[in-house]
Amino acid sequence: MINHKQLSIVILLLVNSLHNLMAQRDTIWYDATWKVSTKKQAAYYRPPIVKKDDLYLIRDFYSNGTLQMEGTSQYEDKDFWQGKTKWYDENGKLLQIFTYVDNRLEGEAISFYKDQKLKGLYTKGRLTSGQVNMISQRYNWLMKKEDTLLVEVAYDQSLEGIRIERYYDQQQRPVKTMSYDGKGNLIGTKVFDNINSKDKGVEVQYYYNPMRVKKILDLNSRHRNVLALYHPNGKLREEYINGDTPKIVYYDENGNTKGSVFVSLEDGAYTYYDGTKIRFYSNFKLEEISLVYSTSDYDKDGKIIAAEYYHENQQLKSKIEYKNGQKSLEISYNKKGDEIARITYDGYRPYEGTLINKDRKEVFKEGKLVKEVNYYPETTIPFKIYENYKATFYDPSGAKMGEVTSKKQDYFSPLEGKEYRIDYKGKLSRISEYKEGVLIHEINIRYFYDDSTKIGKEENFYDIISRNTTKKIEYYHDVDRKRNEIIYSGYSPKKEIYFDRNGKEIGSYDHANKEGILIKYFYDSDQIKVYEERKDGKLVKRKEYIKSYNSRKKQDTYTLVEDSDINKKAIFYNKDGQVIAEATFKNGKPWQGSVFNNKTRELFTIKEGKREGLFQQLDYNGKVLSSGFYKNDQKEGEFIVFDYNGNKKTVEQHKAGKREGKTTYFNPDGTVASSLLYKNDLPYEGKEVIQYGSKIDKTEKYYKEGKVQKEIIIKNGNLYEAIYIDDVQKKVTSYFKNSKQVKYTYQLNSGNLHGEVTRYDKKGNPIHVAKFKNGRLQSGSVLINENRYGYTKSNKMLIKQENNEIIIEAFNEEGVITFELKEKKDENGSFRITNTLGFDLKFIYENRLY
Repeated sequence: MINHKQLSIVILLLVNSLHNLMAQRDTIWYDATWKVSTKKQAAYYRPPIVKKDDLYLIRDFYSNGTLQMEGTSQYEDKDFWQGKTKWYDENGKLLQIFTYVDNRLEGEAISFYKDQKLKGLYTKGRLTSGQVNMISQRYNWLMKKEDTLLVEVAYDQSLEGIRIERYYDQQQRPVKTMSYDGKGNLIGTKVFDNINSKDKGVEVQYYYNPMRVKKILDLNSRHRNVLALYHPNGKLREEYINGDTPKIVYYDENGNTKGSVFVSLEDGAYTYYDGTKIRFYSNFKLEEISLVYSTSDYDKDGKIIAAEYYHENQQLKSKIEYKNGQKSLEISYNKKGDEIARITYDGYRPYEGTLINKDRKEVFKEGKLVKEVNYYPETTIPFKIYENYKATFYDPSGAKMGEVTSKKQDYFSPLEGKEYRIDYKGKLSRISEYKEGVLIHEINIRYFYDDSTKIGKEENFYDIISRNTTKKIEYYHDVDRKRNEIIYSGYSPKKEIYFDRNGKEIGSYDHANKEGILIKYFYDSDQIKVYEERKDGKLVKRKEYIKSYNSRKKQDTYTLVEDSDINKKAIFYNKDGQVIAEATFKNGKPWQGSVFNNKTRELFTIKEGKREGLFQQLDYNGKVLSSGFYKNDQKEGEFIVFDYNGNKKTVEQHKAGKREGKTTYFNPDGTVASSLLYKNDLPYEGKEVIQYGSKIDKTEKYYKEGKVQKEIIIKNGNLYEAIYIDDVQKKVTSYFKNSKQVKYTYQLNSGNLHGEVTRYDKKGNPIHVAKFKNGRLQSGSVLINENRYGYTKSNKMLIKQENNEIIIEAFNEEGVITFELKEKKDENGSFRITNTLGFDLKFIYENRLY
């Protein structure tokens, strides 16, 4: 129930919540990577934003006070450019001028390359002529048109030096990439295969700031073999030397050889022999790329004989000896190089001694675990000591926190007591209480290391018999006080109780009777998302907030978008806090005015409780996505659907809530694509066009007298055509990717393959023909995708069936057979081995065709 005192406290919370949402319009300071920083560490800053007509003037400055950028944005909380935007260097020299329409480049673009003025022309975000040069933090890049190709050049200092040239066709598909080294020499050409998605050639990856070669890959090999990888200082780290006996050679940062190992490629993976394989801490983190992680020695037969692992300070961490390819001895060392443990192995199992892993020590006797010590991260301070069927937990000072017994000694399985866990920084993250081996109570704690004032805490209670949750307590993030308590009945919430930061109850909600105050919070936050008051199961009041990310301040902001009181009125707001709809109530329902549904983004005009007049669907920024009119609570007249650029996609005609008359579909350039006549809300005559996110991808359906005659689907470069025989049967033709060359012809009956299925090669010759009956293979051969049976080395499978025999052949990407099975039906008429191996070939569906 709601009393006046509780209600006043809740209102105060809501007011305080709103107060916290108001952004301070102060100067924002950024570091060199444009992350929000302090004035002392800033490389750039942005003063308070100024309103300029209907737009917002944005100006960024270097820390020395020189203007870095100036432009106008449509929105105050994010950069959404309109009009001309200018950029300058630290000395105030103009770098570039771009013109935007709805945050998309449009019109003339002016830039400079070594004092040479460049001009380019953009149309709907695409460079259509000329060239532009852009300056960025990682590298500079120049774009230009060469005949029908678009060329992007990413370079460091000069267009003749180290660089990558990327070429794109008119559909913005990549054609090729040409890569150059520090002397301007071509070292790799990558050619894109947009039909089979199998790129060929040599790919080069780079370091930046400054730009230098990092990795060279052979794309012609199945697994993109690394031909060379470089240290950050530009020296070679490792190289693949091809020949009759290929090998990998490793080098230090001074160019000295560290080791080498011969390799052979078996089943798509390297096998190492006769040498030393070296692994490094990282291929990505700059500071770890040159640090050796481990070395492994192999004999001439490919058996490992020894291995060494290293700390990040490059001191020996562990040394492992092998016999017949299996571990026999492991010795561990600390970061100073002192021996701290050793253990023998029986096979691959630890047998006698002490085993050291990261932040953990295990003691074994005759193959059995007798003691385990877990340490706080990067310390020698024990957190957990497990021995004699009991785990004891300690805080960083060494004081005992608690203990829990275990069902087993060989591995920890909680039985009775409290188990503690810590996170990667050594802070307590979970306390679990067990009784008779069953979890009965648990506290979870989450730390926000980018915000030291915030901690997430949740407490759960469980029934020992059913093991269901009986109660959950969630805490405030800034004080260790419970915020809300949820009591469960079975799997569902029964009652919720809410508290203020002083522990006083401020409201409760009865889920069964839908009575009281219901509050929902944003995830990982104490900001209210939804506040509702219900009485006798009916909604009385409602407030809803939305969260948006302020890209300038690099933080979330919260805005009230709905404030409803059925005894008064409802007010709806946009993300900027401006009123977009307002309605009065009658008998608990909107009666007069306008309402906005924040989930569907639909805006309705209401008259006497019914939708009457203008309807709009808006995107998050307030742009109209669709519009029309309602009459007597039903759609009436013209309804228009727009794309995100404001262009018409569809225009429909409605009568008494049903589509009636001509629906017109438009191309992205505004021309009419097709039209379709509707009768009684059903398509009757013409062509329906369903456009997907891509400008190319779409579905076309052709109707005649209310029945589908033909269907064309274009998606991801694949073309699919279907001719309808009747309501359940259709003939299908599919084509090779980005081609008009037929790949398959087949027929479907109620969605199942039925009749002859023919697969063609790229020259138009039939290569596989099979006969199906309602999805079941009757005879012939059919090629299917192989990605469901677990044979990961294959990507396609040929199924042949004639009379009482079946043959299965699995192929890898090179067309080599990796698996083969031939079987005759048993006395029961089934392929027993095929079924036992998991080949469910009872039905083969259309989407399985390769």
